[in-house]
Amino acid sequence: MSTDQLRSAKAQLRRRMQAELARLSAAEIQHHSADITAAVQQTAAWHNAEIVLAFVSLRGEVATAALCRATLDSGKLLGLPRVTAAGLVFHRVDSWPFSAVRSAYGIREPAPDTPQIDLRGRTRLLVITPGLAFDRHGGRLGRGGAYYDRLFSSLQSRPMWSSTAVGFELQLVDEVPTGPTDRRVHAVVTELQSLIIPDADGSSQTAQTR
Repeated sequence: MSTDQLRSAKAQLRRRMQAELARLSAAEIQHHSADITAAVQQTAAWHNAEIVLAFVSLRGEVATAALCRATLDSGKLLGLPRVTAAGLVFHRVDSWPFSAVRSAYGIREPAPDTPQIDLRGRTRLLVITPGLAFDRHGGRLGRGGAYYDRLFSSLQSRPMWSSTAVGFELQLVDEVPTGPTDRRVHAVVTELQSLIIPDADGSSQTAQTR
């Protein structure tokens, strides 16, 4: 697939997913999000993590407030992202709800003077990852900024980290179009199933269906 074909395929899938997500009611989002939150907390990645890097959900995404509260209640360190020109910077959040500012993109995020989390250490790290579409091999389609692809690339040499994408069952597709700079996730959790991709390259996987 050429670069232009890949770009076109991604754009088409983004439009399709955005249209389908727009049809979800607020009640459906909350109900499914509660199931997803519970399922994430049943994974080994969650239990092993000392730091959880989550995100503040946008309209149509899995609601992450309950997962953020669960992170704090469990004694884990919670980090939330701030978008910068250099990429995502994660800041420590010690309470929920947290004191937020609005970014240039309209996203609620920690203030720039909030203490940052140093990702260079060896502490066990779990990245709760958003996206528009996912597949059973760990393929992930974001919104086009490549922020999480760059984050994952920066973590490749870091031990003891994993990524868990959270999304609704309707966001699972047969195959996400990917290029050489796209990074796969280690797990995908929906309201119906948890897909574990141990090597994040699609060569082996297990599924737990609820």
